[in-house]
Amino acid sequence: MNQKIELLKPYEFNKEFFDDLKGDDYDSLKEDIIENGIKVDLHITKSNTILCGHQRWNIAKELGLDEVPVKIVEIDESDENKVKEYVIKDNLLRRHLVTEQKYILIATLSEVYEVGRGAKEFQGNQYTSGESPTSGHTAVEEQERDDVLVKTAKATGVSKSTVASARKYTEIIKASPELKKKKVSEVLNNYEIKDNKVVRKNTRIETNLEKINPYDSNMFHFTNNKRDLLNFNDEDESLGYKFKEVICVNVTHGENDVRYYSNYYPTVLTMCCFVDRLGKEFSLRDYARVQDFPEDFKFVGTSQEIKRQIGEAVSPKMGEYIIKKYIKGKDYVELFSGCGGFSVGAHKLGKKCLWCNDFNKYSGHSFKLNFPDTNVFIGDVKDINEKKIHKEIGYVDFIIGGPPCQGFSSAGQRLGFKGDSRNNLYLDFLRFIKEFKPKQFIMENVKEIEIHKEEIIKDFKKIGYNVKTELVNGLDIGMKQKRIRVFFIGLKMEELKEDGNKRG
Repeated sequence: MNQKIELLKPYEFNKEFFDDLKGDDYDSLKEDIIENGIKVDLHITKSNTILCGHQRWNIAKELGLDEVPVKIVEIDESDENKVKEYVIKDNLLRRHLVTEQKYILIATLSEVYEVGRGAKEFQGNQYTSGESPTSGHTAVEEQERDDVLVKTAKATGVSKSTVASARKYTEIIKASPELKKKKVSEVLNNYEIKDNKVVRKNTRIETNLEKINPYDSNMFHFTNNKRDLLNFNDEDESLGYKFKEVICVNVTHGENDVRYYSNYYPTVLTMCCFVDRLGKEFSLRDYARVQDFPEDFKFVGTSQEIKRQIGEAVSPKMGEYIIKKYIKGKDYVELFSGCGGFSVGAHKLGKKCLWCNDFNKYSGHSFKLNFPDTNVFIGDVKDINEKKIHKEIGYVDFIIGGPPCQGFSSAGQRLGFKGDSRNNLYLDFLRFIKEFKPKQFIMENVKEIEIHKEEIIKDFKKIGYNVKTELVNGLDIGMKQKRIRVFFIGLKMEELKEDGNKRG
């Protein structure tokens, strides 16, 4: 049968999930209707509400047709859930859908079944493939939830675990709509809901000392394997080693390159080895002392991981020196935070880190143990939405951080400013500065970056900051090692003007 176009009306529920056809898809359907007419009936209710066929109806109106072929669906229009079920099933069967659309429809259908049987609402993240519902529900409630998943799976031709995943995916994108741009697999693999917030999996660090094992003073590891300490016996002295002073075996200069240091230590590196005059390698705590970490500072990781954390950290003494000299505010965030050496210096001066980020999970655990009130996020800084973090945290006085410097370091290959992608991570530091607009910032790096400082300063000037640099040698500020670092100190131009007006 046919029905007059002017009597038909769209079902608004459809607009929640599907945009009107556009571009080539719309033109192809329109050409087909012009050439062959509408061959597939529109499905409508007795009250002339279109359940399926909205695109054909739109084109028919555009072409000036008076009537379209329809099929009246026998359905109780007063039962909204029955109507939704019909529409969802029809779209799943007829539409060429991407996975994201299918998951949303499957999840919505499960919600329809859930409400229809009077079951209490459940959250999708309570179900994952192969797992049972979250505890805390009665056996009856858990059975009801399981029945909903099974019924949805049968109605859509997918597995029960797929329905659970669809629920989880839909819950996440409802909480963070910007994730709709990502694939289902990426959302499910990398994101979850904790404390009513969407976070990247394994990124918000919480550390429980009961679950890790200590093997040195305030040093904790996740396995039972301990790295044997390097020991030299008396016979080694025949090779020319003199144990009257601390020596460093630094493999960047060759494994047999033994150097003597009487007045200071060389820079701590992951690949170096300090031994005392008795031929025994420094303990991890000794390495931490070389970097001026407090005696009670806690580290987490394998022995080599902790050594890396210590070696890559901004020395607390150097952090305290540079912050005391330039920073006036209190609250801050830190990027590329490592284990927290920079923040040790900051907190010693009464500053407070509200949020930090690092790529390495061991560093994150170390930071969280020492600064339990800081939100510690682990993951690639490029994946972090700075606007969302800004909204959660609010205003900060300054930002600090040390982007990875392997491309500049004398220990690396020094491929050049653009040759090593790790050198460009300072642009992510700049991205956060641009979003937060703090009064000040400090960016730390190795001295080799100075050959590119004019380019970097120009980048920061474009977003409203005057930048100066300072080269600091650890020996000049009372450190125990010859550690040279360059600091980029930024001041918001507006602050500089205000300061000038006050002086005037």
